[in-house]
Amino acid sequence: MRKHAKVLGVAIATALALGALVGAGSAAASARVCSTSGTGEACAGSHGKIYSGPIKATLTATTNTTEVHAMFQSNFTTTTCTGSTMEGEVTYGTAGTGVVTSLTFSGCRSSGSSTNNCTFDSNASTTTPWPATWTASGKSDGNGSMDVSNITLHYACVIFGSTVNCYYTAASVNFDVFGSDTTPTIEATAVPLVRESPSSSFCSEKATWTGRYSIETPSSLFLT
Repeated sequence: MRKHAKVLGVAIATALALGALVGAGSAAASARVCSTSGTGEACAGSHGKIYSGPIKATLTATTNTTEVHAMFQSNFTTTTCTGSTMEGEVTYGTAGTGVVTSLTFSGCRSSGSSTNNCTFDSNASTTTPWPATWTASGKSDGNGSMDVSNITLHYACVIFGSTVNCYYTAASVNFDVFGSDTTPTIEATAVPLVRESPSSSFCSEKATWTGRYSIETPSSLFLT
């Protein structure tokens, strides 16, 4: 009896310890989205208040360069776009959750082309939003990441007189978020994408997406 009680006690203690670890992991899985234009409860330091509302980011120069472009690389072709806008909403700033409802591209061309021979679009919309979750870095620097799910991108390039359609998807992708009082940014660095039907056979099985976006709304944003 004493042996069984001891074993049961150990089992309970182990379960409680595991529960504490799971709870700690869950708490670290999301961030509070803060801004000087926030209207919720106050955030730590000079990070303003909890922000819930629209978010908009526009393509800007990539890190350590002056080049403004989004780049899609694959074995088939490298496509660059000189314009791109990402829009959505922070639905619950206290939990770091939201949606991406629009992702557009402009000025797109394939490698070797001297003209804008490609068009890009995505399935992000108010009726098919991409779920987003923000996570803080844990360093109290206002930085972190944004995980976006259910991404589908499509581009069509006219190559040698024929239009080649490529569709790519990702169950979940991760963007770096750099908090700032004046120039917060979202950065995609070689985000992996996988080809899906009805893509042309010319399209590579895998591709990557790189681009840096300056957050305009809100103009101040931190993850805590």
